[in-house]
Amino acid sequence: MFSFQDVTTKRKWSVNPLLKKAIKLFLGQRQILTLPIKSLNFWTSVKLLLTCLVLNLIVKEVHAEFIFLPLDGSSRHKYSSPYDGYFTALDGQNFNVSQFYLSQKSELNISGIAILTVPDRFSLKFPWYFDYGFTSTLYNAEPVIQVGLQFVKNINNSSFELGLTNLLQIGGKISERPCVDHLSREFHCGSGLPWVDRKAPSQNDQKKLTFTYRYRF
Repeated sequence: MFSFQDVTTKRKWSVNPLLKKAIKLFLGQRQILTLPIKSLNFWTSVKLLLTCLVLNLIVKEVHAEFIFLPLDGSSRHKYSSPYDGYFTALDGQNFNVSQFYLSQKSELNISGIAILTVPDRFSLKFPWYFDYGFTSTLYNAEPVIQVGLQFVKNINNSSFELGLTNLLQIGGKISERPCVDHLSREFHCGSGLPWVDRKAPSQNDQKKLTFTYRYRF
């Protein structure tokens, strides 16, 4: 026999008013914003402040066109990979604890791109991704927003594109709870491994630097 116990403290996730102000900025407001950063860590705050400042200066000083497009999405959680609850114990016995990994809320992921174009000069692309998270008895993933940045410059028949994926990420923390056997030993119900030997859950948070050159004949 085994059971599970809660060894984590769940955090309540809510949309930060910072995001609402940033969205208003993207949609065309022309004033410099004073942004609250208490709920974000230092480096995340710095990145977001710099991004908003650059956009403010560009939109204010030059004529620019802004496009915001959702491109893909589904009613599934894709940011991480929750376990299915089937595992084989060290003694070879098979277990099914899938009920502990059933989703307890709606799932959603959406991805797209925002493009800021300064005619005859350059373009900035902001690939974005949103996942509503995942909640179950033993596995929880917070909602997450990821934003990348790509700089595009056209020169005659050539174009250069330099970008970084996942430049800014808000949310996405994953927390798990162990199961306990009849000897009060903690183990991972998703893999059957002892709790101290469990592997970190996979998540889509890798950063990639890209460079693209195109020539039109």
